[in-house]
Amino acid sequence: MAKKAKGITYTREEQHLVMDLVEEQKAFLDSKETDKVSLKKKNSAWEEVTQRYNARGPSSGPRSSKQLKKYVNE
Repeated sequence: MAKKAKGITYTREEQHLVMDLVEEQKAFLDSKETDKVSLKKKNSAWEEVTQRYNARGPSSGPRSSKQLKKYVNE
């Protein structure tokens, strides 16, 4: 069964892919630092996750980093 995130449906494969990519960037994404350099690294990590996710050609089409963040943070 596919998981739905605020109107956007993710297949089981897409769910696993997102979580695997986020896990690889966990050091940056889980940082509690809010200084300019840390925020830039965090944004870069989300862009990396998004690019790699979309490069896999998800069946439901490409996602934005905002959509992926929303899915992960639910």
